[in-house]
Amino acid sequence: ARLAAAGGTVVAADLDAERAERLADEHGIEPVPSAEALIGTELDVLAPCAAGGMIDDAIAGALDCRIVCGAANNPLTSRDVARRLAAREILYVPDFLANCGGLIHVDAERRGYRRALVIAGVECAMARLDRALAAAAAGDVTPLEAAERDALERVAAAQSEAATAR
Repeated sequence: ARLAAAGGTVVAADLDAERAERLADEHGIEPVPSAEALIGTELDVLAPCAAGGMIDDAIAGALDCRIVCGAANNPLTSRDVARRLAAREILYVPDFLANCGGLIHVDAERRGYRRALVIAGVECAMARLDRALAAAAAGDVTPLEAAERDALERVAAAQSEAATAR
């Protein structure tokens, strides 16, 4: 809605056609009949925000966008799809970094909510994204592979720290 209000063209599909029409009317968004209708449509950003596993190798080969970044969990069917997107110079923002703000917010609420905690958590996640993008730009790795490697290293460090504390 903010993008549309700022003059951007926003097209959207929803499983609920009535909801799509309502959003179109309320926010100046152009509805399309289905997510499949977006495949091959020239876009700056494709934001998959519903079901995961929707972007397979064939769809990755047909996309006409510069960026894939959305709120859906696991929108790609495999790491190979991330490689296919990278080979086509389409930036894939790893879903677990793109959509982690809600989880950061819930965690802050669990800890007695402080806005500063939410902001710090999101800034930390965005710094991780910056590192993943830099690693991808510098080497033969996708942003997804770089972000997963970072996450696994952090988990291993936390496990080691927990074992030492026992």
